[in-house]
Amino acid sequence: MTSKKIIAWLCAVVMMFAAIPFSVFATDLPTLTVASVEAEADQTVDVTISMENNPGVIGVGLSVSFDEALTLVNVTDGKILGSAMHGKNYAKNPYYLNWANDTAEEDFTADGVIATLTFQVPEGVTYATYAITLSYNNDDFEIFNYDAETVDFEIVNGAITIESQECNHSNAYAVAGKAATCKETGLTDGRYCPDCETWLVEQEIIPVDLTNHVGYGTETRGYAAATCEVDGYTGDTYCLGCGNRIGNGAVIDKLGHDFGAWTDNGENHVRTCQRESCNVTETADHVWNVGEETKAATCKEEGVKTFTCTVCGATKNETIEIDPSNHADYGTKVINAKAATCKEDGYTGDTVCVGCEALIEAGSVIAKETVAHTPGEATRENEVAATCKEKGSYDEVIRCTVCEAEISREKKDIEIDPSNHADYGTKVINAKAVTCKEDGYTGDTVCVGCEA
Repeated sequence: MTSKKIIAWLCAVVMMFAAIPFSVFATDLPTLTVASVEAEADQTVDVTISMENNPGVIGVGLSVSFDEALTLVNVTDGKILGSAMHGKNYAKNPYYLNWANDTAEEDFTADGVIATLTFQVPEGVTYATYAITLSYNNDDFEIFNYDAETVDFEIVNGAITIESQECNHSNAYAVAGKAATCKETGLTDGRYCPDCETWLVEQEIIPVDLTNHVGYGTETRGYAAATCEVDGYTGDTYCLGCGNRIGNGAVIDKLGHDFGAWTDNGENHVRTCQRESCNVTETADHVWNVGEETKAATCKEEGVKTFTCTVCGATKNETIEIDPSNHADYGTKVINAKAATCKEDGYTGDTVCVGCEALIEAGSVIAKETVAHTPGEATRENEVAATCKEKGSYDEVIRCTVCEAEISREKKDIEIDPSNHADYGTKVINAKAVTCKEDGYTGDTVCVGCEA
């Protein structure tokens, strides 16, 4: 037997015995055993399930689990446990074996093969071990006797072991080599078969390659920064693996000054190099533009003309003399104004500058004739009192409160006054002389005008 076969056989034995409880070796215990068999690729193989030391059962239910690489193609009953109720759905994994004997009058006590399972082994397999295991659950009453008592069995699981005399290397794979570097040797590409543990293409050592620095990284040595007035150097490149110089540096041209913007220092403008540790400064005179009026001169205040340096933006101011003709910013006011009345002429007033009070425009006379009278309250004149017989009258007069000229006169009536009898006198009516037979009456005194 070759070493490969010995290894495969030992693996199968270890898997089988790992699932066997220690108590199985006691020969008087009820036992269910799955056979372990050998087979070749792309063949069908029978695996038996046997019962030993059967104490008597009337119902049995077993779950059979098997490697997914196997295909269950048939189940043959052993005819020693009565009525077999196995299904035909062989594709189901786990597959369920079931014997039910509802009409039996005693337990089945025979030992032997209870079922034979036929499996299809996959093609192209050289070395493999496929486990086949049994299980049951007596909490669900899966194995019991005529007295309706559960019966426990020890389980011995089995396997199908595949061995081939010659390996076809179908699972061989490429093993990538490793390039030699400046520090380490390399390996050529190879090919290895794990089934027969054979190198189909051996890997060979590649000597150290002093030109290959990949993977180690580099560092720069001798770097010097360029300054405004001195050249610099990029530095030489060294391999971190072997420590050798692998690239030469180059001169870095001096930078020249990097002056900032011109700024005003009060008398002229200056600029300074912005590069670190340089600080070189240049100074130059201001360059003034033609200037512009930034504040106009007025009749009261001087103006300002501002000049700007075209280089740094600094400014200087010059005074513009007072402009007596410019009153725009101050506005105007009117003085000496006098309102005209119907009695006296008025005056519009003179317009002067608020800032300097210079006369801008003279006023003009407002003729009194252009002014309307100012009506006062109405008064009564020529009043004639009303009596009990006739209406009275009066003149309603409105005069100007300024010049007292009469503005209007209107005749108004006064309604009859029943209480005023003064102008008409009185008379006695209804008087009757007294007799010896009748009383008399002095008479009533009435108004002659209205007889009231």
